[in-house]
This record gives sequence, structure tokens and C-alpha cells, in this order.
Amino acid sequence: MIEAGEPAASSASTQHGRGGADLARMLHDHVHTWDHDRRYGPDLAFTLYPADVTVPSPAVSRILPKRHTHLALSWV
Repeated sequence: MIEAGEPAASSASTQHGRGGADLARMLHDHVHTWDHDRRYGPDLAFTLYPADVTVPSPAVSRILPKRHTHLALSWV
């Protein structure tokens, strides 16, 4: 977690394949929301699940579905 007075962190996402631009934009938007609304709250956790697995709920706050995987973002 970044404490007050520490330098800000940055992130980047890159598009690959069909639908990659949409996924990169969604990931950017989610990270931006975390930075604005939750940076000094609970930590953000990323979990990658195979596409054929049911993602547990309600611990997951956002799921980014793709053909082979689901990227779950949660605040812990």
C-alpha cells in the first residue's frame, strides 16, 4: 500500500487480439477507480481463473471475462 507522501505508482495495459482494446480499457478504468476511490482502503487483489471455473462470490468485486480466463479483481 502506498502511504501518504510516497511517490505515486503507475500502471499500463496493452491490447492484444480481437477485443483487446476493450479489455485494456476496462482494466484501465478499474485501476483508475481503485486509485481514486480505494487507494487508502483495502488492497486490490488480482486472481486469474480458467474460463471453465465458476468464480467465487461475493468476495469478487469485478470479473473481466475472456475466452480462456476470467480476471477477478477484489478488495481485501
